[in-house]
Amino acid sequence: MSRFSVRIKHDQQLWTKHERGADLKNYVRDFPEHDTEIAFNDFGITIAVEVDLEKEEQLEIARCMVGEKFPKTFSWQALTPVAGAVVQKVERKILYAARAADHAFRRIPKGVRLPAWKLEERSLANSQQYFQVMRWRLTEEELANIEEVFEGVDHKVRDQYIKNGVPVPFSVPFDQKQIHLTDEESNQAMDLIDLDAPVQPFRSMYGIAWETFAINRSPDAAVLILATSLETALKWKLSQGGDEIAKYLLENTQSPPLRRLYQCAVNANLIEPRDKFASWLSQLTEARNYIAHKPNVLELDFLLLGRWFAVSEAILNGITGISFDPLVGFVVKPTGKKASDHFVDGARGVVLRREVFAHNGENRLHVLMDTGETYYFGDHSYEVLAGKGQNFPSILS
Repeated sequence: MSRFSVRIKHDQQLWTKHERGADLKNYVRDFPEHDTEIAFNDFGITIAVEVDLEKEEQLEIARCMVGEKFPKTFSWQALTPVAGAVVQKVERKILYAARAADHAFRRIPKGVRLPAWKLEERSLANSQQYFQVMRWRLTEEELANIEEVFEGVDHKVRDQYIKNGVPVPFSVPFDQKQIHLTDEESNQAMDLIDLDAPVQPFRSMYGIAWETFAINRSPDAAVLILATSLETALKWKLSQGGDEIAKYLLENTQSPPLRRLYQCAVNANLIEPRDKFASWLSQLTEARNYIAHKPNVLELDFLLLGRWFAVSEAILNGITGISFDPLVGFVVKPTGKKASDHFVDGARGVVLRREVFAHNGENRLHVLMDTGETYYFGDHSYEVLAGKGQNFPSILS
């Protein structure tokens, strides 16, 4: 069994209580049925999991992450598609335990006010870029399995990998590209600043929902915020474009589900119609209701979350008259000549938007892949999946 560990933190707000000069306290619980150990001390909460990896899987990760210096890199891009798939298997187990530990501390009276938890981050020397990293704690058997990787590596560097563990990056969920604004877009944003106009909170809520999912790794909370953001936006648009009776009903009656709000906006010609949006929003509502009313953890497909974010972004733009691509939210697969260099067989992605590719000005699809990374696909480098390839299992199944 291969052992991986990571520390989660709450912005340095969580500490043990001990007398001055006394040894630091360490609280440990073992969950052998889950091959998981959770510890708490003044450095944070440490999650350690054991995962059964084949020798070839160990070698694949080691070849990517072990180098002539320590650490070699923290970047997710350093992993091959095969190694990345293995790491994501480990990651899912760590994040499941991390959410359970965080939830437990929030259930005690003092824990209610804790800030959102984050994975411990590391940066390379002289770098301002930080990476979320787990540690692979090598056993003697694993050292023997990957010995060829250390050939030619200085013994002092080798000892560091053994002592500190092999740093392995977490995936980059909903990896965002930098936003490059043209002069026209920059001037447009500046012209829209109005110190006397009310701020529409649903736009900020969308950003909070994204951060809650991508940075804080809390998909359940992200779904609740995202659904509220979209519901608020559609009700605002209907109030702006409807008559007094519509406004009264929206303000004084139980809110219709997202699907109905969207359909009302379409029927009133307030937003572009899209055939699939209503059913996709219905599934978002299903997830939102389940999370709000059920105590169980809901495991959501990463790409399904991507679809909901993509659809929500399109609607937020659409209610202000900005057109969006018909492929937004659809599942595609990479078919370009270099697809095998970046993706494993069967890789899929969800279309986020169509936009200008900053490097050459081409108009391309921006796609969220199941690795968590986003890529720009030209018109001949993807294929839209047919039929059931667009479906995700029911939330309740």
